[in-house]
Amino acid sequence: MRYRTDEALGVIDFHLSPAPGLEALAASRVLPNGDGAAYVFTQFQTPGMPEDVFTGQVHALREELVILKALLEGRTVEAAPSCAPVA
Repeated sequence: MRYRTDEALGVIDFHLSPAPGLEALAASRVLPNGDGAAYVFTQFQTPGMPEDVFTGQVHALREELVILKALLEGRTVEAAPSCAPVA
């Protein structure tokens, strides 16, 4: 995994290597929002990636963002809440 960051622009980009010869981009930005900020994360499904694998990654990311939000708000996080959709 490679990172590209630019603090002045609020850029945090992740260049992932899910398999040899493949690279996927997950782009994120921190944007001013009133007295605070909003964190925007864009994740792309790589060509040939099975839908269930991509869906699993999206759910894992959602859980990570819930934890990050709690930590930034000064709340204790003991376990990751499940953000998976209810069937």
